[in-house]
Amino acid sequence: VIATSPKAGERVEVGTEVRVNVSQGVKPVAVPSVVGQPFEDAKAILEGAGFRVQRRNVESQEAAGVVVDQTPDANASAPPGSTVIVAVSRGPAQVEVPDVTNQDEETARAILEESGFEVEVVKEQTINPAEEGFVIRQEPAGGAKAAAGSSVRIIVGEFVE
Repeated sequence: VIATSPKAGERVEVGTEVRVNVSQGVKPVAVPSVVGQPFEDAKAILEGAGFRVQRRNVESQEAAGVVVDQTPDANASAPPGSTVIVAVSRGPAQVEVPDVTNQDEETARAILEESGFEVEVVKEQTINPAEEGFVIRQEPAGGAKAAAGSSVRIIVGEFVE
């Protein structure tokens, strides 16, 4: 009840009609889209539209600090003052790069691809016939951490006489 007529506290005769105004609540507004925005920009946009913001950090292939999801969704209706939860990327997951040095090219490629990496092969001339077709070195080195899905360069020996 947001108002009455006659007003509260006024004396009236028994049986007098009293009008009561009942609120329909806060009028919902559209939630702005903030997916793809840096967190600070997204927060400013949402707060400017009258919402509170709750941050939830998640792993994602997106760059660290970028909003990758929101609840409620963009353009959904929500009351001003309600909370919008934004999922913010921590950046791509870092995984250990397998050591494939001294493996033949085919085996090295299979190991790296099974681990979720792209493979770039670079041939390097060698005078050692034992290095023909084998990984001489890799970048990043085995045991290092790299973003899942990133590229690992393997340098494969190519024997020349």
